Amino acid sequence: MLKDAGAWRLTPQHLPFEVEKGNGLFMIGAVAERVANWKWRRRFVKAHPEVSGAYGDFRRLRLILGVGRSGTTWLARVLAETPTPIRFFMEGLYHVRPRFRFSASGDHTAIRYLPVLSTRHPLLMGYGALLAQRPDWEKLGVVEHLRRDDPGWQACLVKEVHSLLATEGLLRAVTCPTVFVLRDAVYVVDSLFTRDGIGSPYLCPEREWVCCPDFLERFASAHEDRILWVFREAEKNGRARETIIIEKALVVSLIQQMFRVLASECSTVLLLEYEDLCRSPEDLFRRAASFLTLDWGPGVRRFLAATTHHTEDHVDTDPVFRDTSSQPGRPFHFLTPYEADLCRRVLQDCGLDGHDDP
Repeated sequence: MLKDAGAWRLTPQHLPFEVEKGNGLFMIGAVAERVANWKWRRRFVKAHPEVSGAYGDFRRLRLILGVGRSGTTWLARVLAETPTPIRFFMEGLYHVRPRFRFSASGDHTAIRYLPVLSTRHPLLMGYGALLAQRPDWEKLGVVEHLRRDDPGWQACLVKEVHSLLATEGLLRAVTCPTVFVLRDAVYVVDSLFTRDGIGSPYLCPEREWVCCPDFLERFASAHEDRILWVFREAEKNGRARETIIIEKALVVSLIQQMFRVLASECSTVLLLEYEDLCRSPEDLFRRAASFLTLDWGPGVRRFLAATTHHTEDHVDTDPVFRDTSSQPGRPFHFLTPYEADLCRRVLQDCGLDGHDDP
């Protein structure tokens, strides 16, 4: 049992994750994971003695989390214009050295569902290093992702799209103001494949982990059997592109379903929909700033106004500058009408259509 659930309102069956449940193969995997984490900690402490043990004030951490292509960059960059003295990171986890080894293939920061993190878990140490007073950012590997580091900073704003399945454990450990950004999963998939192509490695390892009983029972118990059936059928259909699209849409939707459940249970979480941000940007950006205890100033207002309008100067080089009012319901760039409709029907059939159709 957790010693201090803080802002959590959870029923007993959710606390904590029982490593003992499962078969022998799972236990072997759990032991291997602990050994790998122990080896990583040794390397990390040796490489960064200036930050190891020097962090820990997670009260100054401010998180913006969401799947990639959901609008987290837009929200983070606007709020980073705050007059409040801050330290600001954009997706530093992927580049932390020594590299995390949560996944053996694809995205090395992809992590299985973890409702509880040990105090010395590598993910917590990685986040904690961002709070250190005098780190060597270049040696840590995140110098290019540190966008602002004011003297006397009061809050450390971190925007992240990796290691999302450990969000529950992370929130229990750090208890800091956190904003989740959600977006229509079909548009997330369309945007992701437009940028990366159909072979995008993002969220590939998560495809297996979202099918684990612990995750589905926690976040999608009412539709667990149907979700597993759809994954199995998608694998067998013989159409590779269609299979990848359907599975990616399911993974995105399940992660966002996790966010919805966590937001309903934790008072330190604010959940925002990208479509709502597009329709009412100033009201909701102000709300997010207040929730994260960041001051709202003229610089924030000006930058937000600039990002919500299509400008020829920025459109090809900076994707946060766009006509945001036209984003909800825009034409798809990668998905065909059939593929988009198929995704919507699959998500609805699995009880995962968290957004209204445009």
